[in-house]
Amino acid sequence: MLRGLATALIMTLAIALVGAAAFAAPQRVDRPVVESSSLLGPNDTCDTAFELAGAFDFDTDTCDDANDYDVGAGSCTGYSSSGADEVYVICLPPGGTIDLTFEELQYDGSIYLVTDCADVAGTCVAGDDCYPFPCTDFINYTNTNTTNTTYYLIVDGFGGECGLGHLSGMTDVCDVTPVEPATWGQIKGSYK
Repeated sequence: MLRGLATALIMTLAIALVGAAAFAAPQRVDRPVVESSSLLGPNDTCDTAFELAGAFDFDTDTCDDANDYDVGAGSCTGYSSSGADEVYVICLPPGGTIDLTFEELQYDGSIYLVTDCADVAGTCVAGDDCYPFPCTDFINYTNTNTTNTTYYLIVDGFGGECGLGHLSGMTDVCDVTPVEPATWGQIKGSYK
């Protein structure tokens, strides 16, 4: 009987902790900084882009990355972007929006949203490059397509620059295939 009571108490505590974690305030997530400049950041290109979905709030450091993309002068930011860059992938549903800010903490940064990484200048749908540094770049964009659409957010720099910045905002999320919820009997049965 004591063993059963201890098990029930542990399960009650575990459920309470999981429930409390679900309602805890979101914490700021800081990306670790790679100390060696010979290593490229993990989200240096569109092929290795980090996904943004829902709310986000974190620091960036483009000095760990290479200059892979340049939107070109006169494009959606108004300036060239020959600095080191990081890439984030976003899936927006029809009518879905992304609303973000990028604080240029250490360098003259820029941000732009594209649909094709092989043609960033030709597929840029929104961008910003504020001046003079330090300042804050903004993007507010709505997907006008009738289907889920993949966008790439590129955090870049003007004139070959790189540095620290802060990215925060909110994005709608593409629809996902619903998962049939498990019944209590199925959950209990998995522990037999």
